[in-house]
Amino acid sequence: MKFFLKKWLPVILWMTLIFFLSAQPGLKSNLPFIWDFILRKFVHIFEYFILYLLFFYALYSPCCVKSNNKNIKALYLSALFSFVYAISDEYHQRFVFQRCGCKTDVFIDSIGILIGYWIIKRKMIK
Repeated sequence: MKFFLKKWLPVILWMTLIFFLSAQPGLKSNLPFIWDFILRKFVHIFEYFILYLLFFYALYSPCCVKSNNKNIKALYLSALFSFVYAISDEYHQRFVFQRCGCKTDVFIDSIGILIGYWIIKRKMIK
């Protein structure tokens, strides 16, 4: 139970937050259109950057630092799980009033995932 709380509860809570925000109808700020658009896209990148890091932390095995195979798998599985959640999130938004599920948002979410991947990969190489 302690392992679950330490490793997986942050992932579940972050995914819940993403789901909650996606369930809000017509989620917009009071900023002018272009600034609202930029802010929302940066939020997409940030959400999935954090989700990737949380997945990696949950899957990472510090005991396997010498035989990096498990941690390489964690690197790729974290990206896969984050990407699949991005797709499911956009699908979910198709059923929310004044929201749409956009393929371009999955692409933007993927930018956050790739930034997380790049940072972790660089740290693993050192």
